[in-house]
Order: sequence, then structure tokens, then C-alpha cells
Amino acid sequence: MMNWIFIGTSAFLFLTLLFFGWKNKRRLRDARDILNTLEERRRIEREEDQARLQEVLEGKSEMEKKSQDRSGQLSMIRYLASELTSLTSRKEILTRLFQKVQLLLDPAEITYFTLEEDEKTLTLYTSPEVKNFLPKGVRKDLRITVGNGYVGFTAQKRVAMIYQDFEKESNLIRERLKTNQIEGLTTDLSAPLISHGDLLGVINLAKLPQCTLDEKAILQTVADITAISLEKAKLFEEVQRLADTDGLTKLYNKRKFMEFLEMEINEAARYPRTLSLILLDLDHFKNFNDTNGHPAGDVLLRGLGDILRENIREVDILARYGGEEFIIICPETDKRGALTLAGRLREKVAEAIFTGGEKQPLGKITISLGIATFPEDKKDLEGLIQAADQALYRAKEGGRDRISAYEKRLMVSVSH
Repeated sequence: MMNWIFIGTSAFLFLTLLFFGWKNKRRLRDARDILNTLEERRRIEREEDQARLQEVLEGKSEMEKKSQDRSGQLSMIRYLASELTSLTSRKEILTRLFQKVQLLLDPAEITYFTLEEDEKTLTLYTSPEVKNFLPKGVRKDLRITVGNGYVGFTAQKRVAMIYQDFEKESNLIRERLKTNQIEGLTTDLSAPLISHGDLLGVINLAKLPQCTLDEKAILQTVADITAISLEKAKLFEEVQRLADTDGLTKLYNKRKFMEFLEMEINEAARYPRTLSLILLDLDHFKNFNDTNGHPAGDVLLRGLGDILRENIREVDILARYGGEEFIIICPETDKRGALTLAGRLREKVAEAIFTGGEKQPLGKITISLGIATFPEDKKDLEGLIQAADQALYRAKEGGRDRISAYEKRLMVSVSH
């Protein structure tokens, strides 16, 4: 009996120990699971913290990059302002404008439109220096009426506009803009060039890498700087023009003519090639002034200048030499060619109707012309002018309304 009690007690103790051992193992396992869970959570939190830190660092890097880019753009704009204000040629200023806009904003296409004197028409600027920036499909003779298309609308609004700005306009305006789109010309961003309240033109950009308010502000700043520089250059050119031209006829004056003649003779000597000079004056001009008055004489001189200007070649250089004398440089022209030109000029003047011309000794307004050729007749500037003057004197001595060509041994006179 005692044995069975012992055995039962032992079994109970064993089972009890087994139960508590199993329970402890379970607790240990649960504890390990909890620890593993906590560790996993910490790992996840660490990864999340690292990700957030990376985002912050990348954001900071992007901000630093943007800051550096903006600093570079501002430096370029400051340099542009300094550079443009030192230029006195509108052509050079516009060339620099294209180049700097390319560096600042990287558009694939850049166009500039100049406002004409009628203040209603914009003309595409097509200088050879900027041809690589122009859209390939746009016409080189493109003219846009102010108010038409995106460029014309920018000129009318007089503010820089990105494509989204056009889309904010009324339905009527948006429809008109789309209807009046120019073939081959697209617009992402455009800005007017305005100086002292006057519109000078519009710069138009297309196919930009990005087009935001930042790019809009940059282009408007560049446009404002360029407009001031263009206005300054225009004033300089006007002063230079006044210094180089005759106030009455608007032709080159004697001083500017002498500069051209020296340059042309040097060029002709270098290559070598021929060059002819035509010196002419009005016949009996003193009689015309005495008979009709000096104001009528001024009208006659202006009229003669217009006739000469209209009947010479583009390469010829025409100037008022003094008083009633005019002079023409004919590059790459031999004596025969100069005689042909002189003959045409004499005929055109004789055919023209001038008030008071019927009172002249020959019954009309006429001119006499003298011709000298480089290097055939003379090989220096002063000598060539003297030779032409001698030929002119012979034409006058021969009865006026005629042409005389200089020859070293014999002066050849051509009456008609």
C-alpha cells in the first residue's frame, strides 16, 4: 500500500515539474518572441529614421544645388548688365542677348521681333549671328501684327508671359490666340523689351527644359537690361550718324567719305582690284540760286541727292563733297563701268523736273561728271581725287552736261 502511495506521489511531482518546465519554456519562448518583435520594430524605426534623414539630406542638397544655380544665374545677369551697357552697336547687343539667354535658360529656339516705326508691326530679327537660334520652320521675312498670336499679344500686354498665363486669359482671347498661331513658331515664354515706356521688341523662347515663374522673372530681367542698352546704342548711333552725314541731303559728308575712300583704296591695293571715282556737280548752280532763291537751291540739292541715291549700286558710296559737288566711290569698277554709271546718272538728272529748272541756261537742270580710276590713273587718295577733279573741270570747260574721263596723257571727254 505504501509503495502505491509513493509511486503516486512521485508521479504527481514529476507531472508537476514537467508542467512547470513546459510553462517556463513557453514563457521563455514568448519572451524571445517579444524581444524579437521589439528588435524588429527598432530595426524598422532605424530604417525609417535613416530614410527620413536621407530625405532631409537630399532636400538640403537640392536646395544647395538650386541656391548655387541661382547664384550662378545672378552672377551671369550682373555680368550681362555690365557687358551690354558697354556696347554701342544694337547688332552686337542682340547677338549677346541670344547667347546669354541660351546659357541662362537653355531654350532650343530663340526669336526676337523688332517693333517697326508704325508701332503696329513686329519684324523677325534674322542677323546671320543668330540664325542658329531660330526655328527651322519659321519664315525669315515673318512680320506679326501687335496683338496677334502669342508674340503679338505679349507686345500688347507689355508683360512677360509663360504658356500658363496665356491659358488664364478669357475664352475669346484664348481662341483668338490659337487661331492666329504662326506656322513654325511656338511659345513657352516671351517678354517685351521696354525702355522709358516705349516698346522696342519682344523676345520669344520655345522648348525650354522647364518653364516656371523663376524662368519668367529671369527673362524679364534680361529683357529690361537689354532694352536700356538698345536705347543707349540707338542714341549713340544717331549721334554718330549726325556726325557722319550732311544735314541737308542726309548723304555722307566729306569727312566720312574720306574715311571710306582711304579704306577702299587700301583694299583695292591689297588684293589687287580696280576702283573708280565719279566727281560731279550741278551746272550753273549759282545762276539757279540767284534766280530762284537759296531755299529753292536747297530743295534742288536734296532732290539731286535722292536721284543719285536711287540710281547707284548698293556697293557704291555716295557723299556730298561740298557745295553743289557730289562724289561717288565705285568699288571693283573699271573706267568703262564708271562711264556707264555716269551716263545713266546724267540722263536721270536731265529727265527730272525741278521747279525753276526751265530758267537755267540749258533750259533744264544738268550735271557734269569727271571720272578717275585706281590704280590706272593714280595710286594714292589725294592723286585720285585731283584726277577726278581735273576730269570734271574739262567736262565743264567742254560745255557742261557732259562726262569726262581722266587719262594720263590725254583727257578724254564724252559729251552725251
